[in-house]
Amino acid sequence: MKSSNLFWGFFFITFGALYLIARYTSFAIDWYAIWDLWPVIIILAGVAIILKGTFVKPVISVLMGIAIALLAFGFFNDMFDAFDGNHFDRRYSRDISENYYKLDYDKNIEHVNLKIEAGAGKFEIEKTTDNLVKGYSRGNIGNYNFTSNNSDSVQWVNISMDDIDNDFFNTSFKNDFRLQLNDNPTWSFDINIGAAKSYFNLIPFKVENLVLNTGAANTKIKLGNKSDRTFVNVKMGAAALKIYIPRTSGCKINGDMVLMSKDLKGFSKQGSDYLTENFETSNKKIIMDIEGGMASFEVERY
Repeated sequence: MKSSNLFWGFFFITFGALYLIARYTSFAIDWYAIWDLWPVIIILAGVAIILKGTFVKPVISVLMGIAIALLAFGFFNDMFDAFDGNHFDRRYSRDISENYYKLDYDKNIEHVNLKIEAGAGKFEIEKTTDNLVKGYSRGNIGNYNFTSNNSDSVQWVNISMDDIDNDFFNTSFKNDFRLQLNDNPTWSFDINIGAAKSYFNLIPFKVENLVLNTGAANTKIKLGNKSDRTFVNVKMGAAALKIYIPRTSGCKINGDMVLMSKDLKGFSKQGSDYLTENFETSNKKIIMDIEGGMASFEVERY
């Protein structure tokens, strides 16, 4: 039998079996953790090249079909909740808790350093609040710890998620976390998250610094022009990152992006940097340093 037939046969068998398991049983897998196994595909591809033409090639084709089906199903299920999202609460509602958090706003605070440390999940920063920070979490993998201290006009806020058991074959994970921030202070962000889907609409806020470290993530960030200088530093694994920036702001991008798929419309390359045509003349500037592995990176000007 042809190796291609084995690959596609086991791909569809695996994909179909996963659909039935997800939809009609209580057995669940944490697809965020599955994404951490993506190097297996590269290893199998390398073995297939080395053993091309040998009797082992059909076995590699079978394993490739199964592995890629796992990742494909995980992508659609995790990115779009395409298969079991509507059934999660019905099957696991007894495990899900909702929690609310808030820190009061002191009008004397001019700058806030916000640090977030969390694992896998869905993360969102979007709306404004009269509090300094207002948070909401919904899931079954632990609570968040909020700590805060201040000195004069500067406040430090740390948000960390409780440690969880990563036995993803026996536990179904759900972790949605949303933040609202006060738009009066200037903000510096230090965000460290694992395999995640994130949406950070920072247009309403004065952003001075944004440091983002992610694993296998799908992240969208919208930046405004309320600060004269905004510095962005991103380090990511096998990830997709899209950043929206105002057309009125000049932007410079540098960093190690050799293995990245880049879409930088409106930028021109000058040496190792990518610059917008108005970088030198604009009063508002966004300076990015981007590093990533097998990632896709896009900047859209609005």
